[in-house]
Amino acid sequence: MIGPGATSLIALEGNYKGTPTHPVFPLDGIEKAFGADSGVYAQGAPYANGIALPVPRTAFSGGLHAEFFNGTGFEGTPVATRDDRQIDFDWNAVSPATGVDPNRFSVRWTGFIQVPAAGDYSFQIDDRRCDPSDDHEAYRVRIDGAPEFQASSTCTDFGQPRKTMKVHFSGKEKRGFVLEYTHESPRFSAGITFSWQAPGDVLLEEARQKANGAGVIIACVGLIPWLEGEEMPLRIPGFEGGDRSNLTLPVSQTRLLRELEATGKPVVVVLQSGSSVSLEGLASSAAAILESWYGGEYGGQALGEVLHGDVNPSGHLPVTFYQSASQLPSFVDYSMKGRTYRYFEGKPDYPFGYGLSYTTFAYSGLKLGRAHLKAGIPQTLTVRVKNTGKLAGDSVVELYLSASQVTAPPRPSLRGFTRVHLDPGESKAVSFKLDERELAFADDDGTQRIHAGEYTVWIGGGQPSTNAEGLSGTFTVSGEKSLQP
Repeated sequence: MIGPGATSLIALEGNYKGTPTHPVFPLDGIEKAFGADSGVYAQGAPYANGIALPVPRTAFSGGLHAEFFNGTGFEGTPVATRDDRQIDFDWNAVSPATGVDPNRFSVRWTGFIQVPAAGDYSFQIDDRRCDPSDDHEAYRVRIDGAPEFQASSTCTDFGQPRKTMKVHFSGKEKRGFVLEYTHESPRFSAGITFSWQAPGDVLLEEARQKANGAGVIIACVGLIPWLEGEEMPLRIPGFEGGDRSNLTLPVSQTRLLRELEATGKPVVVVLQSGSSVSLEGLASSAAAILESWYGGEYGGQALGEVLHGDVNPSGHLPVTFYQSASQLPSFVDYSMKGRTYRYFEGKPDYPFGYGLSYTTFAYSGLKLGRAHLKAGIPQTLTVRVKNTGKLAGDSVVELYLSASQVTAPPRPSLRGFTRVHLDPGESKAVSFKLDERELAFADDDGTQRIHAGEYTVWIGGGQPSTNAEGLSGTFTVSGEKSLQP
């Protein structure tokens, strides 16, 4: 497994989140599903050049021993001890360990650090959250052969560093490592990430070496909320203040994927993001692409179960994955023309509603309740769905509606969807009911109106005209009806 998202907590959490008490990282989920000795891991690349990311567990040979103390003086016997694989924790409103006061505690990690190759490494402490009005935190880092690094709480925005600890490593030698962290705050805002900026060529070479010895490569790439978010000071290529100035994967990760592709091994791309990401030409060469979004506390477990085949995936895209930002209107153009699946007329990488399964489904026997109805009368539709593959799975049946007499939106609109579980060879009837609100379209003034004329319905595994399996039918409506807000 290769990629920065495999062991990154923020890539599970996303924006505006709760606090995960037992997060399962993607690497953890893969190890659980396939066995702890089934593969190797390399970070491979930063999310974007100049962005620090958590020091990976591969750098802490033998793990880290953590000792927790109540109070900020590291006094007396630890109230809790445990072994950690890395330092990347969010303890907002929760105790970091049993018996530890979440308002006032200290923790010491000890172990060894070992970098993948010689070079200059820059380390930093990133706050999970901070409030300058009541946060009192301090850090001390000791790495053998380097000056001691200390910092006190001076809050910065969205994980931006306070200051860095630069250390030169002459090779892969193990060095003693100690990190001490104290926290005192009545608002339970504890959390810490020990991050680095490692030489990019070193990370890439480590990934290349490990990939060459693998049978299959799982590349965990994408974005994090410190790149795409709200009101951030970040200004790097592709990202401006939390907004995205292009839709492509950052250069550092694109380079990584191209190197992995060059090995000739099958590459499964696991994409973590809160929005659509264009993989450009890399999409066609990937053995598979799994969009896992910001997976949440058990996102890694879900990933392992899907890739191992314990769970048959059935999700469908809730947004359009465009080829590039050049297909879209200007960022400051707030009209809907050219945006979303209903108004976009170009060819996307993956359309809204798209999704694959480990099995296949066929649709037959579309029946309309009425071939003609008056405005305000509901329409019923039924279709039979069959699992034509060899594995049990869920079909997500989508219903789209369009009306030739309505000029906007010009494309079919999603008016319903349902999920049905089917064993191999099994078929079931799926029914929809379109009431007057589902049959109405908005006028230019915002009034929802049912128009007289011909309506076309499509029921299938995706949008019409996207190679998705499905069936279409038509019916007519007489009269008009305006709906109350």
